Amino acid sequence: MLSLEKCAAILNRYDYKIDNNTLKELRDYLYSIASLQVMNDDLETDINDFTNILYNKLAI
Repeated sequence: MLSLEKCAAILNRYDYKIDNNTLKELRDYLYSIASLQVMNDDLETDINDFTNILYNKLAI
């Protein structure tokens, strides 16, 4: 996880400044979205693997 200081430095590059509490909330929110995306990607991989196994068995 990026530190608040690193997040603030990234925002400062674009002349965007917010207070630390809002920055922490934003960082946590973005990490939540990223976690959901990773879980979704894992589920899609599992579903694709399962589908491929079934398709290969039926094709034999």
